[in-house]
Amino acid sequence: MNAPLISLIVGLELLAAPDTPDRPLVQARINDQPVRLTIDTCAGRLVVFTHAADRIGLKYDLPRGGLDPNRARPGRTILFRSRSCRLEIDEPNRPALRLQDVEGRRPLWLAALPPGLRLAGVDGVIGWPNVSNCILHLDSGQGIFESLPHLPTWMPPWQRLKLHAPWGLHVLALEVSSPSRAQKAVYIDTGDPGGVKVSSDLWREIVAQQPDVPVALEGYYTPALGCILQRITWLKRLQLGA
Repeated sequence: MNAPLISLIVGLELLAAPDTPDRPLVQARINDQPVRLTIDTCAGRLVVFTHAADRIGLKYDLPRGGLDPNRARPGRTILFRSRSCRLEIDEPNRPALRLQDVEGRRPLWLAALPPGLRLAGVDGVIGWPNVSNCILHLDSGQGIFESLPHLPTWMPPWQRLKLHAPWGLHVLALEVSSPSRAQKAVYIDTGDPGGVKVSSDLWREIVAQQPDVPVALEGYYTPALGCILQRITWLKRLQLGA
């Protein structure tokens, strides 16, 4: 049976960076073997990496054509199933976080990554569908990622934004708009430490309004997007929505 080619949006972009301190990590066990999973709000499902599966002895059958990542087109990656296994969360003292469809016995989705993109200490991702059915408190500055039973009373006035959820999209995205703009979507990606990315149209608008802004080039590769060469700059303030 052919392995499906399934789009992961930008969920695996976390592997382009060399370190893990800014990513929410969850200690877990697969067949009683320890693994570390990162919570990635731009991943559409729970995925374990094959190098972690090999380390802990998780069994799987190779997909037809093998695991060569170059076989997949840019924007897609090869996913296939492990044999049945048991996944358990192993953090009794961690901040409360409600996870859906994570623990239990079943096959897991696996993804193969090139050796140069294997991030030390990260064995897979927990996707947005696994954390979306609750009130999330996300504070990257304080390193907080938890579920809340209700909106906290200490919360300052805040802007309400609708979730952007067209059919088939299973990532964290917000709808933003203003009187002068059509409706747009902003993706919140806890797996990407690379700052704020904007669309080509918005980039051209920023440069047109600030022609003297310094610009540099950055290149990287991810299994989800292929080779990327992009322009980067530094902004002190970026307003989203009205």
